[in-house]
Amino acid sequence: MIKSLRKQKVTRIGNRELIVLLLIFIMGFSDSYPSQPPEIHLITSITGKEEGVEFGNVISSAGDVNGDGYDDIVVSGLNYYKEIGEVYVYLGGYLMDSKPDIVLHWDESSATKGDLFGASLTSGDVNGDGFSDIIVGAPHSEIEGIPGAGKVGIYFGGQKMDSLPDVILSNVDYNIYYTWFGSSV
Repeated sequence: MIKSLRKQKVTRIGNRELIVLLLIFIMGFSDSYPSQPPEIHLITSITGKEEGVEFGNVISSAGDVNGDGYDDIVVSGLNYYKEIGEVYVYLGGYLMDSKPDIVLHWDESSATKGDLFGASLTSGDVNGDGFSDIIVGAPHSEIEGIPGAGKVGIYFGGQKMDSLPDVILSNVDYNIYYTWFGSSV
């Protein structure tokens, strides 16, 4: 039987704000499916730190970044931290909570206002160590005075994953502004 989720406010959009209530479900199928619908259970809900951060513009599975056997989730906050942006990693588990376990960002020397850090997100084991890695695009990053050149940060997963990028990729073309490298990763 499907449990009612009526009157759950999933999104509120206004003044360029997006507050997301992320619903994570466990679905149990009976032997007689599809004659009976699956049961749906709310595990947790996730909301942003404050209004105006554009929390949840991008939400993605992160795979298993810490090797505990549970898939993890990444959520962007495009306008947080000096309008540079942050990405929140929520580690999956049987008792998953609504607090981010890791907050990804640029280091101070690589950050510029309006980077749109987290405008694109994906994951995969790019270094072959068995842990999923998180790849974050920041297409509006300024590099060497070139506006909108864009960057991509790669954050290696592991049992002790940190918040700073292990690899930063960029594509600087001194003849073309606004290439927005990292718009899609």
